[in-house]
Amino acid sequence: GRENAPDAQKLILRLAGFLRGVVNRDKEEVTVREEKEYIDNYLAIEKVRFQDRLAVEWKIDADEDFYQRTVPILVLQPIVENAVQHGIAKSENGGKVRIILTEDGQDTKIEVSDNGVGMTPETLKKVMAKGRRASDGKSGIGLSNIHERLIRMYGPEYGLKIDSEPGRGTTVMVRVPFHGPKSEKEPYGILSKKN
Repeated sequence: GRENAPDAQKLILRLAGFLRGVVNRDKEEVTVREEKEYIDNYLAIEKVRFQDRLAVEWKIDADEDFYQRTVPILVLQPIVENAVQHGIAKSENGGKVRIILTEDGQDTKIEVSDNGVGMTPETLKKVMAKGRRASDGKSGIGLSNIHERLIRMYGPEYGLKIDSEPGRGTTVMVRVPFHGPKSEKEPYGILSKKN
């Protein structure tokens, strides 16, 4: 009845915000602030479905300038979505997703962990198999796809690191260079290499 109207209204606003974020995904990078807002909208929609079974914790360990740093699009949100869909959704009691962003020298360090069902080493190997489509045929961006794209953008030291254990959950770690993607003219890290 009417008592649900404010909730429905809030949800519609979140959905509109999320879709606006989807439409604006034609850039290579977005600010940490934009990506957080986009993910918050996504999670608000998921919370309607999961209700008390989904808890979320953000930890952004940095100053105000950090929110202006850029991160590549379609990296953080699909990792969070993976944690929700495969970690939490499959766990009877639901669980918690933690999203931690920190400065790591010249890099932005991102960690997404869940205390959901976790994966065996074999499953993890399958998930990360090169060129693998998102699992169970649903559209979406698989972790292997993100891993390959990060390496293409920034070099071999910038892929995903995944730590998972059945019954304990999964942690996905990513580092993104503060400079953003390397351009053809000036490859990232040119100063650090000795000729």
